[in-house]
Amino acid sequence: MADEKKTEEVNDIPESVAARRLKALGGDTPTEGDTAVVKGNFLENFWYHHKWKTIIITASLFLLLICTLQMCTQNSYDVYLMYAGPGYLTVNETRTAQDAIKQIMPDYNEDGTRGVMLSVYNYLNPDEIAERKAAVEAEGLEFAFDYTQNTSALERFEMEVVAGESVIYLLTPELYESVKAAGGLVELAEIFDELPNTAIDEYGIRFADTDFAKAVSVFSYLPEDTVLCIRQTSTMSFFKGQKRAEEKQAWHTDLFRQILAFELETTEQ
Repeated sequence: MADEKKTEEVNDIPESVAARRLKALGGDTPTEGDTAVVKGNFLENFWYHHKWKTIIITASLFLLLICTLQMCTQNSYDVYLMYAGPGYLTVNETRTAQDAIKQIMPDYNEDGTRGVMLSVYNYLNPDEIAERKAAVEAEGLEFAFDYTQNTSALERFEMEVVAGESVIYLLTPELYESVKAAGGLVELAEIFDELPNTAIDEYGIRFADTDFAKAVSVFSYLPEDTVLCIRQTSTMSFFKGQKRAEEKQAWHTDLFRQILAFELETTEQ
């Protein structure tokens, strides 16, 4: 009787967590309570302990793969242009300018569309800020200016010059001189047999004097002293392949010629 009672008492001991886990996984019952080694299937045990980590990591890798595929399959723009200076173009005005550029260029990358990206960096130098401030206060109004945004525009412009995609530039004279002094521009003599009559020096064109600027109304919102120029092949672009970099430079050089070759239609009297 004593042995039977002892056996009943042992059977009344609650199953350990480890024992219940093993039963669920089909493993052996532990020999020494919760401290026994779990003997289930390795993958099942791994999934039990690391399920959520595995799910999160797998989902992250999946999303990364999707984003990478989208970037690789997305059609790139044929040409990239940049404006930097005190002039301002709205989103719609920028789109109008891009559409006008599409009309004078072929589909360089032959993907079925003529893709143009015009980046606009609205930047005022200290003298231009002071001039605007004086004009506003002369009318009895309070001058409000986002200095942080202005500094950010200059920094983004500088980054674009160093490592960006833009090749054809429309610049305020001050920014034009800074890029020219750094040796970042192509000489016009490398593009044209004769220096265009709209040239201001051996590197830049007075954009407002070109027929193309006169034909596209939104360009009138840019200052008259805006300089049109073209950047040297970026050193950073060679990381994407020298042949590809040279090919894209050739596309931009051709577009640069097309801008200068554009002529306003004249009506015969």
